[in-house]
Amino acid sequence: MRHIITILLLLMVSALEVKAEVDPKFQIYLCFGQSNMAGDASAEAVDMDVDNRFLTLEATNGTPTRAKGVWYVATPPIVTQGNYTKIGMADYFGRTMVAALPGDYRVGVVDVAVNGADIKGFMSELVASVNIWHTDYFARYDDDPYRRLVDMARIAQQSGVIKGILLHQGEANVLYQGEQKWGDPQWPQYVQTIYERLLKDLKLDATEVPLLVGEVVNASEGGDCAVINEVIAQVPSVIPTAHVISSFGCPTAGGLHFSLEGYRIMGKRYAIKMLELLDLPDCQDAHYTFYPSSLREFYRANRLETLDDIILQPNETREIPAIAYFGDGHQENVASEVVVTCTGKGVSVNGNKITGVTGKRSLVTVSYNDFTGKTVSTSFFVNRSQPIVGDVNGDDVLDEEDLKAVINHILDKPQEEEFDVNMANINKDDKVDVADVVLLIKLMGSGK
Repeated sequence: MRHIITILLLLMVSALEVKAEVDPKFQIYLCFGQSNMAGDASAEAVDMDVDNRFLTLEATNGTPTRAKGVWYVATPPIVTQGNYTKIGMADYFGRTMVAALPGDYRVGVVDVAVNGADIKGFMSELVASVNIWHTDYFARYDDDPYRRLVDMARIAQQSGVIKGILLHQGEANVLYQGEQKWGDPQWPQYVQTIYERLLKDLKLDATEVPLLVGEVVNASEGGDCAVINEVIAQVPSVIPTAHVISSFGCPTAGGLHFSLEGYRIMGKRYAIKMLELLDLPDCQDAHYTFYPSSLREFYRANRLETLDDIILQPNETREIPAIAYFGDGHQENVASEVVVTCTGKGVSVNGNKITGVTGKRSLVTVSYNDFTGKTVSTSFFVNRSQPIVGDVNGDDVLDEEDLKAVINHILDKPQEEEFDVNMANINKDDKVDVADVVLLIKLMGSGK
């Protein structure tokens, strides 16, 4: 009896020791999908220097330098594809996450991606029924990518805490009939099934482990499979804890795969959304040093594109474009991230959209706070061609200078060559007199 009790006590101590090894500050993210998740762009020198707080758990058994189920610094490639060194969605997701998180946090990714994989390829009971384009990639996961993802996730749970799931897939679920093509309407339900299975098999809570779903190459970039984005947009209506990551403006390499720049941008967008869901700031930790240091220029915005003045009629709405130019030379559409403000009562603001209200002139300012914490902005006028009543000297400001100009004119002491009698004749009675001065004072007091 004592022998049995001793064994039980040893088992309990052993279990406690394993539990103690789980680091709550080691955030784990499960990643799955097809070739755009794996990555199809060759890494450059700047991509090969990786912070040792960003790790990947090797999910295949087909590489001589990494063993399945073991953690490694996430030096490309994260997803093994023969001898190719590729960048995918997880690379700049992880880089961005560790840059933003405090120095005692780590980020690990478990990435299972299969080129050309139908979404049903991640449902164990349907793998045999799908059209597998690349049998060798499926073979690396023993022909069951979902099971491999779960097995690796359980190993990861021994070290850290799963905080989110990233999906980038959909191209293989575009349906064709002649020249017509559309996204498989059942795709959101398949995704729901896989997500719920992951939650159940890994004992996860949906409210604590959101699903981030990335769009395929956007129609704005001539994406060959962009029609599936209309279906991807429906996922949050099926999965309340799902969020769609826009691919708008992300460069492509031929219409199906993103370019290297596109993968970097998409990875950053995944991370910024995840940081938002974690209620953490979407800019780097103040003490962080980028790896390598030149990578900082990828995240640093130098300026926003200058915007021209516009005419906006009452009830007319315009969406404000926002292109940021970064230190490494690339540009991004950051319209969803800008803050738009206005001076004057001529327009109302809703996100990055402005709507005409009174037809009067307003100054609109667009500001963008980049990942390094730097703010860049640009401004433009709405209805600038419609002059401010009483702006006698034409400086776009109704102030004491205008008042002096009117008084000097009444006293026959015009000092401003640009003095406009018509502008000074505020009450439109064909003469500039004390009545105009009184009206101008009222206008100045009202802030118009």
